[in-house]
Amino acid sequence: VGSEMCIRDRLGTGPRRLSVSSDGRWLVAGSMDIYEKGEYWDLAARRPAPFPWGDLEVHDAAFLPSEPLIAVSHSQEEKGYLRFIEPVSKDVRRELGPYEGIPGKLTFSKDGSVVGFFLPGSTQRSWQFNLYDVETGEEMSSHTMAFHSQLENSIGDAIALAPDQSVAAYSQTGSDSIRVIDALSGELKWQKKAADDRVTVAAFSPDSRLLVTGEGYVGGAIRVWDAQTGEEYGSLIGQRGWTIDLAFLDDGTLVSGCADQTIRFWNLNTLQPMGLLKGQLAEVWRLAVLPDTRRLISGGQDGRIMAWDYTLSSQHQRIVTLDVFGDIWRFTSDGDAILAVDLKGRLIRCSGSDFDLSLIHISEPTRLGMI
Repeated sequence: VGSEMCIRDRLGTGPRRLSVSSDGRWLVAGSMDIYEKGEYWDLAARRPAPFPWGDLEVHDAAFLPSEPLIAVSHSQEEKGYLRFIEPVSKDVRRELGPYEGIPGKLTFSKDGSVVGFFLPGSTQRSWQFNLYDVETGEEMSSHTMAFHSQLENSIGDAIALAPDQSVAAYSQTGSDSIRVIDALSGELKWQKKAADDRVTVAAFSPDSRLLVTGEGYVGGAIRVWDAQTGEEYGSLIGQRGWTIDLAFLDDGTLVSGCADQTIRFWNLNTLQPMGLLKGQLAEVWRLAVLPDTRRLISGGQDGRIMAWDYTLSSQHQRIVTLDVFGDIWRFTSDGDAILAVDLKGRLIRCSGSDFDLSLIHISEPTRLGMI
């Protein structure tokens, strides 16, 4: 199922972070740890926009799930800070810090009231996990996590905070295990082997009842767990590569991004696949669900960021390619067409039959002629 269009094909490498604002208007994508090589888009206007944080040296950025507010971790005078910024006015709502290190691996509760992040620990083989109240800026909890083997030397991408803020899950780089802790006390609730090789990603279901983990590089299975007890319910089989990212729709449908260049949809009640999307030309690295649950953003190793309407039937699926010269193209001011310079050096105008709000998707592009 699905119809898609390439938003951007200029990152050069895949985004390590992909986040969409709660109102569906803003998109941030970072290709490296520092966002100097990232992209920031106004999806309503269908065009790139200046970063709202100006000249800050930003190391991570993510939108709150509850309101159009972006959190950015940055460094200044060898200290780390976490700043909350209004994307339109660019006003700073709040700033946390300073810290003896830069906040990383930002994660939020479903209502956006709590932010979790990691800081370097007091020793070389430890990290500190912190929870803060976003509204008041008060620290809710802070506990140290020690590495448990020589293979584990950093916090990986398998970081998740349950929507109800009860538990948090994490796996350390190189580890085949997932650990779930009480989010406030830091007490270990359970630990299980979750991969034949290493755990690559983790995500909680919208009701906080289930934890889902992905693995690589040997296998590509996705495992489903009881978030509170650690009971394994089963595995999702069908991918032909390692699982790189996971996301949930509001109805509980799981979406996975895989090294086999596919995006897959899963029913966790039956543990069966529901469909897939193809369009990325390399590994699918990041997923972000727009708030209305009709639209999905994906970022791949090929450097392309794709916008999808995954509710369309397969016969309506269409990959749109515009033969334009380099990066010489822009949306018109009303967002209803694209102006570009084609490979013959001509200025052309292309319009589509369905530019639905921030979807950025053209189902049947038509060349209207030279301008």
